[in-house]
This record gives sequence, C-alpha cells and structure tokens, in this order.
Amino acid sequence: MGKEEEGVAAINAMQLPEGARAARIRIAAAAELDKRHKRDAALAMLVGDSPAIAKARAILTAKRKLPGAIDTPSEGIAELYVRVAADLNRQQAAPLALGFARVATMLAPDASEPWLVTASLLSLGGADDAALEAVNHVSPDDPFAGAARDTQLTLLVRAGRKDQALAEAEAAVRDPAATIGDWTRYGDLLSASKRPADAGQAYDHALAMAGGDKAPAEIAWPLLLQQANAVLEAGDWPTARTKAARALALAPQQPEVLNFLGYSELEHGEDISGAGAMIAKASALAPDNPSITDSLGWSWYLRGNLDRAIPLLERAAQGAPAESDINEHLGDAYWKADRKLDARYAWRAALVAADDDEKPRIKAKIDNGLTAKP
Repeated sequence: MGKEEEGVAAINAMQLPEGARAARIRIAAAAELDKRHKRDAALAMLVGDSPAIAKARAILTAKRKLPGAIDTPSEGIAELYVRVAADLNRQQAAPLALGFARVATMLAPDASEPWLVTASLLSLGGADDAALEAVNHVSPDDPFAGAARDTQLTLLVRAGRKDQALAEAEAAVRDPAATIGDWTRYGDLLSASKRPADAGQAYDHALAMAGGDKAPAEIAWPLLLQQANAVLEAGDWPTARTKAARALALAPQQPEVLNFLGYSELEHGEDISGAGAMIAKASALAPDNPSITDSLGWSWYLRGNLDRAIPLLERAAQGAPAESDINEHLGDAYWKADRKLDARYAWRAALVAADDDEKPRIKAKIDNGLTAKP
C-alpha cells in the first residue's frame, strides 16, 4: 500500500521465533523494498543469521534481484494456502493439507515455500519420488535454496540413494559459490557414510568460511561440536576434546555440548566425577532429553551407584525405546544389580537397532552375561 515505514515497524514488532517463518516474512518485505529501489531499507530488514537470511543479504549486496515478494493477488492467496496447509498438517490432516499446498504451487509457481511445504507433505506420506520432483522446483538462486538442498539430500538418503546424495553434496562444495551450509551438509553426509576424518575436514572448512576463531559464537559452536564428534569417530580423542572444549567456552549453557564432552570423558576414563557434573548440568538444562538422561545414568553406573543409575536409565529407555546404546547401558546396569532376566531383555532390545559392528558385542552379552568392564 506504499506505507513502508508502518510495514517495517509492524514486522519488527512481531514476536516470531527465529526460524524459517520469520525469515520468510523478512525476505518478502526486503524483496518488496528492493523492488521500490530502497536497497538500504531492504538490507536493514534482513536481520538474523539463518542461511536464508544470509543468502538474501548476499543477493542484495551483489545488486541482484531478490525473489520472494508477495505483491500480487495470486501470490497473496498462495501464501494464505501455505499457512492453511501448515495448520492442517499440525491437526493430522495431511491429505487435505497437501491439497492446499499443491494449489499454492499453481498460484505462485516461482515461490519456494509452496514447493518446500508440498515436498514435506509428500515425504510424510511416503511419496519420496514426488517429493524430490517438488523440491527440484526451487531455484538455486532462491534464498531458501539451502533448505531445498537439505530436503533433497534427506530424501535421496531415505530412498537408499546415498551415493547420489554424497555426489550432489560434493558437487555443491566444489562450486565457487559454495556456502557454509553446503560444507556442513557435505560433512553430515560424510559422517553418515562412515568417513569421519573427511567429515571433520568438511566441518573445518565450514568453520573457516564462518570466520575461524572470529566466527560468531552461534555459528561456531555447532560446527565445533560436529567436528568434535567426527574426529572422535575417527579415533582422535585429544583433538575431539580440544574442539568440544572450544565449543563449551562459546556456549557454556548448551546441553548438547556439556553432554558430549562429559560423556566422552566418561568413555575415556577421564575425571569421572567432573564429567558427571557436566552431564548433570546438561540434564538440568534439558531434563526430557533421553540421550542426556542416559549419560547421567551411565555416569552413576560408572561410579558404582546402581540405585541412582537404574531409574535414570529406565527413564531414558522409555523416552527412546529404539535407541541401541541406551538399552545396552540399561542391560549392563540390570546385570550388575543381579537382575539377569531384565538385563537380557534390555540387551535384546539393543540388538534390534544396533549397527553391524556393535552386534557381536551385544550378542556376547546376551549369551555370556557381562564378563568384562564396559
């Protein structure tokens, strides 16, 4: 309506949590301002560190046209239908939600969000090939191209096409315009492909692109944590500990970091009491996280306090019944408490979801009991 100051003020006053929806609204406003040749105002609208916002800023800085404006009747109705689709999906009405999302793609075929929502709904319904076709409609130049690539690679992996997913991710990082998100996705796929050393290098590249030691804390600590996990999988505990300690210095209240460092120290027999204190802090910050509850129970197990360990491990198993490590820990604790039948039951549950390299160890426990220290 030409009331730009009022529009900017209204958007800035919105109490939206950081995420795709907040980014979508800001990008739409910035695109509209850019169309009116108010690039400085458009750039000022793009606050935040999400990949979509960062790419939108890069597009404007390069003086290219920013897509995403909602300024025609069909685009407005498409936006409404996407919101309706999201609400319906939250009410477990996926088929109806898909209908609204699909109509939105017809009304605004160049908009990314209708295609992304359509792909998500198709994927939930098991139509992965159709979901892949939908997500391929998102332009590589769109601010949400990174989200589209994430969806595409996830669908490829789920369809059993891991080699293709890895090849796509590798091609993306070879592009001169590769982003931090591209390198992070590549690292994730390398980790899933049991190439942890290569994954660690990919995360290191992403961190370097983010500014290295000067990278913003909110970007640096997740990358450092991912890198620590990768190098630990590669067998380099000293480097993993250093990376995790850096992450903890940047994010001392992040339960994931506290849990990783504490549990890793437990596994390496280092400062069990101190590691337990870190895990206890993580548990206080995230009391409903089964993995962290498991770590806390395991810390008490290693300190010989079965009365405190078993209830925690049982709660963790109830929260994540298909998690192999948690069930194995519970079985070990039951065996130590002379609850042999319960122990074998828990180990059998662990065996169901165990990786191939873990199965012989768990089978040996089922057959022979706990004959060695964990």
